[in-house]
Amino acid sequence: MTEAIRPQNDTAQDRQERRLSTAKCLLSNADTDAAVIEYCQTVLDPPGYERSHTQARLDACTVRLALAQTDTTTRRTREARQVLLAVSGGPQ
Repeated sequence: MTEAIRPQNDTAQDRQERRLSTAKCLLSNADTDAAVIEYCQTVLDPPGYERSHTQARLDACTVRLALAQTDTTTRRTREARQVLLAVSGGPQ
């Protein structure tokens, strides 16, 4: 996946919307399990940057929202939901 060039006035909201969009695209793939797990790992442990606790919770909430919007439920997506629920601080 290539990194898109982003405008300098890129806001946190823009980044959050891109994360959600990416999650939705991955979840619509035929191989849902692999896509979900890969995206969760990428969001929760991105290479090259230290994330604050608040940012980690926001990232986990983004993935939880994407998981909630998919029609496919498997053992792995249920496990991912449980992990993300813990990371994001529980139901909001």
